[in-house]
Amino acid sequence: MLKINFKAVCVSLLTCLLLSPLAHAEPENKTFNKVCHSCHTGGFKGFISGAPNINEKEAWQVYLEKHSADEMKTIVLQGSDEHKVKGGCKKCSDTEITEAIEYMLRHVSKAESEK
Repeated sequence: MLKINFKAVCVSLLTCLLLSPLAHAEPENKTFNKVCHSCHTGGFKGFISGAPNINEKEAWQVYLEKHSADEMKTIVLQGSDEHKVKGGCKKCSDTEITEAIEYMLRHVSKAESEK
């Protein structure tokens, strides 16, 4: 009879979930990499938080229909029930955060135009 090590299976699955964002090309925005990447690339934190993955344009359509780019910037800079102030980065400037948001919006728009 085949014996399955449940702990090893769980560790393997969790490792795959945590490392899955690393399989994608690294984004070019430093603030995105430092602050936004862990939630907005479909990894474990993104799964838990429900953050839209920048590699899935359909996930962003709900947000793009509900909020303008300026509204999204305000939400992220000031925080809301659904998003930490500046993504939790206390040292980031408003400009750095705004540039990261613009990077994500360009990435989503690029994915839209490629289809």
